[in-house]
Amino acid sequence: MFMNTPLIVAWILFIAMLLLMIGLDYLRDDSFSSKMSLNFDLNGKTVLSIRDRAGAAFIEYYPVTRVKKLEDKLKWAGEPWGLTAQSFIGLQFSLLLLCLFIGVNLTIIKFPIIFSIIISILLFFSPILLLNEKIKKRKRDIEKDIPGMVGLLSTSIKAGVELIPSLQAISLNMPGTLGDELRKVWTETATGKHFAKALNDMSKRTGINILKSFVETIITAQERGGSNLSETLSDFSITVLESQRRKAQEASKKIPTKMLLPMFTCIFIPMLVLLLTPVALTMLNSLE
Repeated sequence: MFMNTPLIVAWILFIAMLLLMIGLDYLRDDSFSSKMSLNFDLNGKTVLSIRDRAGAAFIEYYPVTRVKKLEDKLKWAGEPWGLTAQSFIGLQFSLLLLCLFIGVNLTIIKFPIIFSIIISILLFFSPILLLNEKIKKRKRDIEKDIPGMVGLLSTSIKAGVELIPSLQAISLNMPGTLGDELRKVWTETATGKHFAKALNDMSKRTGINILKSFVETIITAQERGGSNLSETLSDFSITVLESQRRKAQEASKKIPTKMLLPMFTCIFIPMLVLLLTPVALTMLNSLE
């Protein structure tokens, strides 16, 4: 084994973690993700086929509650790349098996096995990290548009327009994720689904408590004949704005704490290894 192996490992770990962070940042970009295609030929098969077979093999060992939770997360993320719980699990294990295969070959040429283990763990959990990031981004996109949507709805009802036509007009002219969800409600309603059921399904797809409260408010007001609905929506809009203001304040307070782990992992540890490795090598040479 070479004397400078720790130095090489430190550099490789540093570069690998940097590339992983850059890759996750690219994958979070919807325009980049929409251009990705996973249908590459591999010895007459496709990567998608391998992923699905791995998912079918490993999903049987997952608890039902865990699979259900994963399905909910995929819904909250907007079902990225058409993934199901089975295909998501297959993607994780496909990445793990690929890393193990590469790791075995690296070990044969006397490469440190710890490097292969670390990269395998990082790649196995990277789809989960990416999924959580997409959920957070999607929820932020929806939450920021809720106050404006509620305000428009309240103004429209005050002007004398009924609830359902008001929501329909707003959904047709609202951009972003919330607009897409509202338009999906009208598509489902047009195909025969009950209006209240379509709204409830929308709140479940997003997993946002504020939107769930809004849906419950709308359904309750509709059942009561819509009396004082505009005032109720005005009060609800104020409540949403105050809730978002509190969340922004709490998030700003957590930023310094959240920065500690990435700085410690990606900067401090590699730099510490790089600085101490020459000292350790000098000490070893002096002992010899």
